[in-house]
Amino acid sequence: MADLVRARSHAAALPADAQRLLGAAPPLGGQPQPGYAEAHNNLGFALAGRGDLDEAITHYRKALESDSENAGFHYNLAMALVARGQARPAIAHLFRAVELQPEFVQARNNLGILLARSGRLDEAIEQFRQALEIEPGSAEVRRNLDIAGRRPADAAQ
Repeated sequence: MADLVRARSHAAALPADAQRLLGAAPPLGGQPQPGYAEAHNNLGFALAGRGDLDEAITHYRKALESDSENAGFHYNLAMALVARGQARPAIAHLFRAVELQPEFVQARNNLGILLARSGRLDEAIEQFRQALEIEPGSAEVRRNLDIAGRRPADAAQ
């Protein structure tokens, strides 16, 4: 139990420490340094966990500036955008995540959910089906496919 309390106190201090470290060493020659993208992503994750979504989004975007081909960075940004009620840009980042990493089941599932909520049921069903091809045993994806398949397009909006 003491280890858990100690771990939580260290996690709470992480964002301030990480921000200080990121600000202490500017990129050489104006170019992002290796590891900065991951550091921004990790900081974004910690900030999102604390509920500071605006700062998390800022750091996820900085991560993507350094490494726009990382599916996980797109996914994390999308999830923070969803939490802020910004479904349209989240959908775009989830599409990019599954383009970069086609076997990313959780990204496909969440993309399907957002597409269904946006009334784009055919696209949602396709994402759920592709996710099930990758992970046939996923009860969550199967349930989402069943729900989307029963839902009239006009009720989704």
